[in-house]
Amino acid sequence: MLSSTPPIAPVLSQFSQYLFEEKKSDGDPLAPLVQVQYLSGVKSVLFKKFKPLAYTGDSPQWYEELYRGLNLRATALAIKKGAKVTKKHVGLARKTLLAMLLYLVKHSDNGYEERAVIAMLFHAVGRGSEVAATTWESAEWDDDKQFLLFDWGEIKTGQQYIMTLHPNADSEDGWLLCSIHSIACNLICGSSVYKASARKSSRPACD
Repeated sequence: MLSSTPPIAPVLSQFSQYLFEEKKSDGDPLAPLVQVQYLSGVKSVLFKKFKPLAYTGDSPQWYEELYRGLNLRATALAIKKGAKVTKKHVGLARKTLLAMLLYLVKHSDNGYEERAVIAMLFHAVGRGSEVAATTWESAEWDDDKQFLLFDWGEIKTGQQYIMTLHPNADSEDGWLLCSIHSIACNLICGSSVYKASARKSSRPACD
């Protein structure tokens, strides 16, 4: 029976420390993604060459801890130095987003639901997993502060926190991005049989 921490473990640990301390020609440390890619590449070669190290399913716990540890340290150092950690995607222009939402409301079979989802994603800064896990059972309207509260959960981390949605009709076309307006429209004008997952070819009349 193989040990949970084979002799190769401290060797890869030393290699991960080398990657963390290695510098590029300009004196900056290697990017976090580069470090873990090098570590993963060496691990793959070793596991393929030495069959007793091979595994099925998930990686061994000792390697997962080593990988996460290197990634965490490298990422923390990069953030501290003000370096870019991930590639950032440029968002849509507000006018483009408003045009998309208006088109969905007017022309899409599932436009009310689709607009509500996009509006919530906009206010949730793209946190799709939280939006997907939101339920009416966790919703509550705060009449004093005039906003809608949800218990939002991060499935990966097992954490839950409160998210608030506020009215957003501060301009002539602001209603299009108002999450509360979009939810209300979907509840009033939409129907459970017209969910995006159902892919129906017709829509209820609500114009």
